[in-house]
Amino acid sequence: MLITVAIAEHKDRIDVGYGLEGDLTDALTRRIRNELMEPRFKAGDFEGGLRAGIAAIDTATGGHEHEEGKLPARAPQKQKGLPVGTLVFLVIFVLIAIISRRGRGGGGGGFWIGGGGWSGGSSGWSSGGGGGGGWSGGGGSFGGGGSSGSW
Repeated sequence: MLITVAIAEHKDRIDVGYGLEGDLTDALTRRIRNELMEPRFKAGDFEGGLRAGIAAIDTATGGHEHEEGKLPARAPQKQKGLPVGTLVFLVIFVLIAIISRRGRGGGGGGFWIGGGGWSGGSSGWSSGGGGGGGWSGGGGSFGGGGSSGSW
């Protein structure tokens, strides 16, 4: 696990290694940053923000319970998403579009919705330059889990 804080840029990041991804999910690291660390960082208490974040991580990974690192309880959230009627309408619409294109001999390889799909993107934390660079030197690797943000 790696916590990075760029004070001048008002950015923070928690990177999670392969061994901790089950205990420190992306959602949990986001909550730790948003609810415990960043409010203290905004107030200029960088030590307090780091202490609270580390305490919450220690608790989440099976360490000791820390009062300082307790996340506030959350009320159950309503399920977000499309209503069933809207989903049924979209499925019917797509089926009709596919059938109508095939009926007209729609060339061009079939019916496509949307663009190029999901992309990996960049988190904004880079080493600059073209290949190489970055953090190296052994000691394991990060599985891509964690979260980053700014205050």
